[in-house]
Amino acid sequence: MDAILPNLNLHPWEGVYIHLPFCRNLCPFCTFPVVKWNEEKAQNYLQALLLEIQFWQNHFPEPFSQVRSVYFGGGTPSVYPPEKLFEILQALRLPQLSTKKGEKMLQISIELNPEDARVDFLQALKDQGWNRFSFGIQTFSSLHLQKIGRKHTAKQNHQCLEAIAKVGITNFNLDWIYGYPTYGLKDVNEDLTQFLNANPTHISAYNLTLEPNSRFYSLPEWQKFPKQNEDLVSQEFLTLHAGLQEGGFPCYEVSNFAKPGYESSQNEIYWQGKNYLGLGLGAFSAWEKDRMQNERKFYAWLELFSKPGLFPASKYACPAWEKVEKISQKQRLDEYFLIQLRRPSGLDPEKMTALYPNFHWGHFLEKACAPLKKNWLVQTKNCWQPSPEGLLVADFLALQLSSALEKEW
Repeated sequence: MDAILPNLNLHPWEGVYIHLPFCRNLCPFCTFPVVKWNEEKAQNYLQALLLEIQFWQNHFPEPFSQVRSVYFGGGTPSVYPPEKLFEILQALRLPQLSTKKGEKMLQISIELNPEDARVDFLQALKDQGWNRFSFGIQTFSSLHLQKIGRKHTAKQNHQCLEAIAKVGITNFNLDWIYGYPTYGLKDVNEDLTQFLNANPTHISAYNLTLEPNSRFYSLPEWQKFPKQNEDLVSQEFLTLHAGLQEGGFPCYEVSNFAKPGYESSQNEIYWQGKNYLGLGLGAFSAWEKDRMQNERKFYAWLELFSKPGLFPASKYACPAWEKVEKISQKQRLDEYFLIQLRRPSGLDPEKMTALYPNFHWGHFLEKACAPLKKNWLVQTKNCWQPSPEGLLVADFLALQLSSALEKEW
């Protein structure tokens, strides 16, 4: 597909991710493509992003007509004023927004910092079409917010929740970070109470893992913590998993918990292997057997869309793409193992046969999963489902299944 655009008439995009990389402060654990807020840069980026959207509309009359999720992520999308965010949403020209039925089927999400959650700001977004909001609360302790390098306070978290209630937002996620120095089981239980009392519809709880190019990674205290406290972090996860489950938030992926019916559409598109387009700096896309990544260097990406109506020559079909990789069937299966073993629904041989026929999946799973049972995998009828303890070692389990498949594939 290097020089050919995806055939959206046959296999349309189902999701769109829009990356807005700007942050007022750069978190010391973050390795996403982010840029410190600068008004001139932000305006230039917005214009380039609109041209990237135009590129797709130049090639297809309605490239986003089958989309069921639009997700504004970052970075911090809420550093932009509502009218600028709406400009991006309008540029997509989503026909779904023209009917009540289409509106209900389309989830439009945005990430926000708690300190940006003013009543007027949230009301403007709600009025303009956003129907799902995600707030980076992280913890209700000011001390721990400071520890992980966040600039907002516990007081601002509570003010954020008050604004949500005043605006009448009924579908919102709260982010929670655990598993770092000075944070322990007592803190998990205190935060658990606060998160449940906030009455969101979705909670994303992430174990803080450090990448080599993050600022925290160079600090001895942070480098040593994961290996020295593996049991503690596991217990933190098991505690919050049980507490959220009991509080009405079933786990549907190792880091994601939702009230029934409030799962993230964008997440489901990723995990079900559906086609989605990533727009903006460093954004990822997936179409059938192809995986694409946009240019990650800020000025290089900006240059690609610097002239209206004139798109530079590229070795790939879309000028934004820096990498295009064609995934083999074995790689797709490895992806499938990794995703499904991070989900309590686990591995279902009947579904696997529908996706990948001509292979005896029931027999394979029986043979490959049996040695891994311990307290990690539970067999229910023909399905193999990870226990909460199994979710903690999902990567290991996926690797074991991949190795077993290698011998028989």
